[in-house]
Amino acid sequence: MEETSLELANPESTRALGRALARAFGGAGCVLALEGPLGAGKTSLAKAYIEEATGTPEDDVPSPTFALVNEYRGEPGVLHLDAYRLGGAADLVALGLGDLDRTGRAVVIEWGSRVLAALPRERLEVELCHQEKGRRATLRASGPVASGALERVIQIVREELGTMGALKLALSGATGRMGRTVISLVREPGSGFELVQAIERSDSPDLGSEIVPGVRVATSLAAGAQVVIDFSSPEGTERRARECAPLGTALVACTTGLSEREEQALDAAAMKVPVLQAANTSLGVTLLQKITTEVARALGEDYDVEIVELHHNKKLDAPSGTALALARAVAEGGGKPALEGLVNGRSGKAPRRKGEIGVHALRLGDVVGEHRVYFAGAGERLELAHVASSRDTFARGALRAALWLSGKKPGRYTMAHVLGLA
Repeated sequence: MEETSLELANPESTRALGRALARAFGGAGCVLALEGPLGAGKTSLAKAYIEEATGTPEDDVPSPTFALVNEYRGEPGVLHLDAYRLGGAADLVALGLGDLDRTGRAVVIEWGSRVLAALPRERLEVELCHQEKGRRATLRASGPVASGALERVIQIVREELGTMGALKLALSGATGRMGRTVISLVREPGSGFELVQAIERSDSPDLGSEIVPGVRVATSLAAGAQVVIDFSSPEGTERRARECAPLGTALVACTTGLSEREEQALDAAAMKVPVLQAANTSLGVTLLQKITTEVARALGEDYDVEIVELHHNKKLDAPSGTALALARAVAEGGGKPALEGLVNGRSGKAPRRKGEIGVHALRLGDVVGEHRVYFAGAGERLELAHVASSRDTFARGALRAALWLSGKKPGRYTMAHVLGLA
């Protein structure tokens, strides 16, 4: 079951969540189960959901505590249930509501855990709890439709609330090419993000400068950010990993060329906070990796595989992290250990051996990034390609990853998780 969480600063935030749930998960057969102690906001959220879905004003939506179920007409309409006084799933069946996902309406059920056995597999759950300031909502998605709606719900909430509900973001490598691209997207109206920290190396000439109003470039991560996106260096990634864990800050690590020690730092951080590592945050490249694995599995060792990557002449590492990720995808498809048979370029007498994965790096001008995977057999050649024409592609992918990662459980994640491919 996929899970994420939101901080709800005030009652309006709770209503905004209800409206977002109706927009993303308000169709016929959608079942929304609400949990939480008395006064946590279940009925307030339900009222906002019903108003958004049916047009019935919140003031005209009573609590169903005594009626057990209230119906609101619309397209498709909503059934609002309260299971607090029910003894179990059998009572729900006795009311003729044993198949909630087949009522032809959306269903909102408070105290859904009391009739858990009667809830359909495909559902969204929202658990509300009190905090010192406001409330916390934990959202759990069961089933592919609910999982697909979850990310959209978070996005709608943040857009509706603006800065008040924006994801508080720290950016490591803030003055580099990718850092500045991320900042430009974060500053767009309705981005759903608020930059609260900017981080650079200790010898950066930009230290102390105001990169956006109220945010000065610093050397380390501080409390206050929900997620940090790292586009710095392997050393910077290691420092961010060590800083994130005690602060409880989620980490999107986008730097490539990491050593074993730096990878171990990410592993250690993932024991306490969610860590998403991506050699490339492009959604297209994420799909390319998945496709590459499937093609390698289908074609087998009778087809030679070569990978060619092309980047700008300022790129430090070669081959690129994405090229290595594609090589791992080929190895996975062939059922081999990661990077077995990898050959970086060729020179002199270098006849091709069966099972090799050739990787070739080109560095030219200002090329943003190109990757091609060649599968060649007797009489034919298959080419898989991805071409990035703007750094915005990677910045938008990193922001989408940060949004998805916020509120996740500690552990290791990839862009494939963001797209529901893992």
